[in-house]
Amino acid sequence: MNPTYPPLDTLKPVAENLWIGGVQHPDGQTPSDLRRSFAGPQLRAAVERMRAWQPERIIFAHGRWLERNGTAALRRAFRWVVGEGAAQRDAPVV
Repeated sequence: MNPTYPPLDTLKPVAENLWIGGVQHPDGQTPSDLRRSFAGPQLRAAVERMRAWQPERIIFAHGRWLERNGTAALRRAFRWVVGEGAAQRDAPVV
C-alpha cells in the first residue's frame, strides 16, 4: 500500500459524488451550486473574453491538461454560460 494515497475503496463515495454532480471527465461541468452563485452578465463577459483569446493549450482547475483544442474545450466547458446547448456536450475532448 502506498502511504501517500488512501485505499481505493475509501475513494468510492467521492467518485460517486463527482459523478452525481456532473463534474467528471469526459464531460465535466461546473457544479450546479457554483452555477447558481456566479451566473450573470459579468460571468458571461469573462467567458466571452477567455474564448476570444483562442487558447491552444488549457488547464482547467482540478482537471486535465489539454495540449490542443483549448478553444473548443472552453466552448464546451462554458456552454451553460453563453447559452450553447447539448450539441457541445458531444464535442470531442482531446
